[in-house]
Amino acid sequence: MLRGLDVPGVNGDEDVPTIIKVAGRTELDGDVTVYLRESVSGAERERQAVVEEEIERLENAGVLGSVSVESWADVRAGDRFEEFAEAVGPDAVEPFFEEKAGGNAIEVPAVCIAIRRDGELTGLYPRRKDGTDQTVGDCVRALCSGDRVENVTN
Repeated sequence: MLRGLDVPGVNGDEDVPTIIKVAGRTELDGDVTVYLRESVSGAERERQAVVEEEIERLENAGVLGSVSVESWADVRAGDRFEEFAEAVGPDAVEPFFEEKAGGNAIEVPAVCIAIRRDGELTGLYPRRKDGTDQTVGDCVRALCSGDRVENVTN
């Protein structure tokens, strides 16, 4: 039997429901961190709000256990960049994280999702893998459907 949590609001479209598969699956065994950039355009702000709402719905449905939302301004972005680049390679993150000022500053994405298990990075969105971009939207859709989101091989 397939059950799901059917709620409006996928990609900001109130007519299209988000279906979260909850039957026959267990809570994601890991910590999900959503990083948000504060100074963003109106369109990026809307996208951030949609991602936050979807993650909250997933948490309320019992699909996600440990969730935190953090501002890039409150974390050491350089440390996160190094962690991510070490885990997936610099070519996988540099389209989304841009080094500025001769490597002394990092421009971070408007939204980023990191998944950690026992403190080790096991999922990262956005990133490039095998020539294909894996977006934050891809992560949220996979979380909703119960598909694999851990795309980092340690």
